[in-house]
Amino acid sequence: MNTSHRPSLYKKVGNAAVALAILLIVVGGGGYYLYMTFFSGSDVDEAIRWKFTKPRVGEFEHVIIEKGDVESAENIEVRCEVRAKGGAGTRIISVVDEGIRVTKGELLVELDASALEDERDRQKIAVNQAKSRVISAESLLQQKEIAKEEYLKGTYLKDKQLIESNVLSLKRTLTGHATSTISPSAWQRRDS
Repeated sequence: MNTSHRPSLYKKVGNAAVALAILLIVVGGGGYYLYMTFFSGSDVDEAIRWKFTKPRVGEFEHVIIEKGDVESAENIEVRCEVRAKGGAGTRIISVVDEGIRVTKGELLVELDASALEDERDRQKIAVNQAKSRVISAESLLQQKEIAKEEYLKGTYLKDKQLIESNVLSLKRTLTGHATSTISPSAWQRRDS
């Protein structure tokens, strides 16, 4: 017997067995794929859903099982700078829920503004009344300036001319009667 040919026979049979196993796996996988595609009534994505899924947009839920406290990396202190009348404070209407992420400019807290709005309305009324008083004062000033102008150009000039004429008349009377003395009662009778 020739023993040198035996290992090569085992080698050939072993290679054929491996090739046959690979062929059976490929044919079996292809058959399974075809069966799932054509005979189960589902498409390819559903047939291999157990291995692959399509990405989708949605909420990302990350569950932490460990116990402990979670703190933010950066805290921003928010203070109410509204002064309340009467010292009771300002009533809060709504607040953003704790833990919600916010961006700059978003409404965090809504305060009751009714007291402030009432005060604003009172101040508007006071401003309008002050404006009305200013208008009245300006009108009165214009009237007084017109009256002053009328007086300086009209009444004052008439009165001045009358006084100057009376003074001149008295001077003539005094120079004509320089030697005689006139009593105050005579002056009164003369004017009437």
